[in-house]
Amino acid sequence: MKRWVFSIDTEPRGSENSINMYSDSWVPNEGTYKAKITRLPILGITYSIRLHSSEDLFSGIYTFLEHLSDIFHFTISAMKLVLDDFSEQESRRIIDMFFGKNSNQNPTKKLTLENHGDINDQLVQSILKQQKATCILKLNTELSPEFHFDLNSLENHVNEISVHNSEWVSVEDIINLEKARVLLLIIPTFTYEKIKKLIEKWRDGWMPKWEQLVIHTHESVDIDTYMLEEFPTINPPERMIQHVESGWIMGMDDRTAYSMLRRDGSIAKVTTGNAFVILSIYTTTDRQYVDAHSIFK
Repeated sequence: MKRWVFSIDTEPRGSENSINMYSDSWVPNEGTYKAKITRLPILGITYSIRLHSSEDLFSGIYTFLEHLSDIFHFTISAMKLVLDDFSEQESRRIIDMFFGKNSNQNPTKKLTLENHGDINDQLVQSILKQQKATCILKLNTELSPEFHFDLNSLENHVNEISVHNSEWVSVEDIINLEKARVLLLIIPTFTYEKIKKLIEKWRDGWMPKWEQLVIHTHESVDIDTYMLEEFPTINPPERMIQHVESGWIMGMDDRTAYSMLRRDGSIAKVTTGNAFVILSIYTTTDRQYVDAHSIFK
């Protein structure tokens, strides 16, 4: 794998100040890095070039990306904004440059927002409303206990929403979610109350707009007691089967799964591992339905 890294500074360099963007050398420095894509890290090559801009840093970066886009006919597919590295005003300016009404950039496929210090909740809410990610939206943020955001107010439907420190995402938010196919919630401690409420709502006839909910935690998960003891006593479905799934998912080869068949044919499956729970719900028209239903034959 190959990765290009461009470092930009805004220090004047002699008579070349009038040039928007230049480099002392267009021959890149080479290095290596480890990319963890599969179980084992893959060694990749990094090419780096240092650039100088006569504009301010943000305008310089934007101008450079436009130059690359014109030359190589590409659009930005992923963007990561570490809010700790910028002031609130700078963060708003970056988002406006890439997602504002006057931006020439197409919507990115993936956007990651990250912070590990104090942050203005309203800034994060404003960014979420303005951004236009089309595939993956990842929030690795530490927010106040009062923070909340209506995920259905996102501009685009995305394939996956990933939320670290996701205590602010309520059961009602999950039930009403329409703007994502997969919702990944990462929390320090796990209680099965959210999963329990969702399963019981599904048993009463509810169908979500999403396909899969993943809850990942930092501690061991025990949902077997609920599934084997409490669950069968409440308005039992036509069938529930406990089985083992194989294949590498979230760091495990084998996982315990509970597949439930509702009277109208809908299937809910709870998959559990050492530190995660996955709730998948299928209708008879879903592409994965045949595979999900095969366990009942």
